[in-house]
Amino acid sequence: MHARSYSEATSVDQFSPARRFYYVQSPRPTKWKKCRTFPAQWVRRRTIFTILVSRRVPDSPPRLRTISTGTAIPPPGENSTAPRIPMKKRRNPSMVFEKFNVQAGSDPGGVATDLMSLNSTVRIKYRNPATFYGVHVSSSLFQLHYFQLHVASGQMKEFYQRRQSSRRLTTSVAGHQVPLYGGITAIGNWRDQQQDGVGVEVPLNLTMAVRSSAYILGRLVKSTFHTTITCSVTLSTNKLGKFHSFNNSCTYN
Repeated sequence: MHARSYSEATSVDQFSPARRFYYVQSPRPTKWKKCRTFPAQWVRRRTIFTILVSRRVPDSPPRLRTISTGTAIPPPGENSTAPRIPMKKRRNPSMVFEKFNVQAGSDPGGVATDLMSLNSTVRIKYRNPATFYGVHVSSSLFQLHYFQLHVASGQMKEFYQRRQSSRRLTTSVAGHQVPLYGGITAIGNWRDQQQDGVGVEVPLNLTMAVRSSAYILGRLVKSTFHTTITCSVTLSTNKLGKFHSFNNSCTYN
């Protein structure tokens, strides 16, 4: 028997036969019928392992290659999973002014001016459409302005919203003896005529700044959401105690 030299054993012929490939793969998608309860956002990918066997070098170990594997979860920043505060429904959300009063007085510095006080309640709906994570909502500030004049404010309490759920929130927005300095002329004239049953309407802007955050994969990934909503409302002294709808009067920033 002719003995082969080391150079002959390790050399590669110019026209060597093709290498053999062996595939071991996971079950086909047709065998996943029993897993229909999985959420639609999951993307299944088959895992394929390729074992490459070399015939030219007998002592070399087979090499294992992984082509693709894993499942994909949509990130929290996508529009389809971001928290929502709808403002176009008739019944919800809404705002009601309970009390309104203007009287003569002075500011803390002793300057004579009209002082305005009001109480109101804002009702909104918060919804978390995400499938895989809950949302932590921070304490949010609600403010009422007459142009640049700040007249009232309120604080929404913090809470945790579970996945694919919603809740209705009620926040009190009030102002106590706010100095006007003649900034609202209509109110100054109305103060002298309110005993005669004359009403007044004051256009106001309600600003809601809502901040929330979500954790995914434990605390490895964190996403924050900032929503600022500005709504135009009208304070009417003849409609105290009645709900005011925000339908088509709000903008998102």
